[in-house]
Amino acid sequence: MVAKNMHRSASEHDRSNIAKAFVTSGLVLKQAQGVYVEDEKGKKYLDMTAGGTTAVGYSHPRLTKALVNQVSRGIDHIDRQTMITEKASELADELKTFVPRSLVKGKAVFGHSGSDIIEKAIRLVRFSKGRPLIVSYYSAHHGANATALSASPTLKEMGTNALARFFSLPGFMHMPFPDSYRPWFGKGSEVGDNCLAFFERLLTSVVSPRLVAGVLVEPILSLGGNIVPPNGYFQGLAKICRENDIPLIDDEVLTGIGKTGRMFAMEHWGVVPDVLCAGKALSGPLPLTMLLAREDLAEQWEPKDYVGISKDAYILGCVAAIEILRIVRDERLVENASRVGGHLEGRLRDMVDDLGLDGDVRGKGLMMALDLVESGRTKAPDSQRARKVVQEARRRGLVVGLTGTWENVIRILPSLTVSERNVDDAIEILVRSFKVSS
Repeated sequence: MVAKNMHRSASEHDRSNIAKAFVTSGLVLKQAQGVYVEDEKGKKYLDMTAGGTTAVGYSHPRLTKALVNQVSRGIDHIDRQTMITEKASELADELKTFVPRSLVKGKAVFGHSGSDIIEKAIRLVRFSKGRPLIVSYYSAHHGANATALSASPTLKEMGTNALARFFSLPGFMHMPFPDSYRPWFGKGSEVGDNCLAFFERLLTSVVSPRLVAGVLVEPILSLGGNIVPPNGYFQGLAKICRENDIPLIDDEVLTGIGKTGRMFAMEHWGVVPDVLCAGKALSGPLPLTMLLAREDLAEQWEPKDYVGISKDAYILGCVAAIEILRIVRDERLVENASRVGGHLEGRLRDMVDDLGLDGDVRGKGLMMALDLVESGRTKAPDSQRARKVVQEARRRGLVVGLTGTWENVIRILPSLTVSERNVDDAIEILVRSFKVSS
């Protein structure tokens, strides 16, 4: 059997062993360096999606050295319930050098995935405030477990199978995210105020604020289509939350660690959350997530109400995160994301104009996207062409993402180490891909 498998491609071997629901692009990764990956046949690709989980690029020598050093000490996993190391606190101290002053005295909680840390954030505010309800947003993405899915009630998240609806838990209410390109109601220029008015109406006519444990939000909707809210919205949301003593939970699992040109995306609007969730690029190749909660909130969450997992504060994840945060600081990678992100946005807008494309370019920093539509008048999603462009770009050696409610949004989200030259190379390939996919 082993000899037989040696004659099969990695893709074929994968398909024979892995459940079909566990979707893959088919790209077989063999090695990676910086912003480039190489497949099993030796073909090289410029990876403009790596920033989702790889802030400092692939195979950064400092990160590799830190992990090898930790493994060589023979301590690669502990159960925090029986013993601790200094690494969890060291990571909390390191992260606090990047957060707003009001969170510097905050307390950390650790998880192993985005779904896990969001669930813990929800548990924290519910038990701390003694309230049951969480308000979140349509078209959001907070993870894959039942709690996170209940906060993301869309067809894309829950699936079209009627049985999936039974996975939705009680204790969640939802409201529209302010989408200026496709407003839920009103005109684009009014969308922020309209969505704030919706929330205020919710709190005065549907549910008492005294029952709301927290508001959970992504600063930029990720799988919803890289949607950026209009200026003023988050300031207004924070004001409503303060006036009603409702904690604001900031889900920066994807947007955090410099991708948007700020360490955390909510900084663009000068809003300080009560609970800040971080993950993905925080620990790079290893599973670790964490949150920082306002001290008074965290201190009201009793040990008897906490449910942990054996690998919470996983030591190798902590080591990776500590070194990644130090690399981000030492190499001024957030500043690089802001500078190169500006170049990326300009090149995308020029491409749209030069090719006469219909759609919307949006994002911040290195988290940019093109919402491709069939007509600028109807804004009907052009999912078919978007998929063809992504596939053609892959054939030409460029990896870009496909996201959005209708999978018509081409997203670029590279590592923070990306250069303007890398961006130019990517745009050149995208232009050729569009020309042959018309």
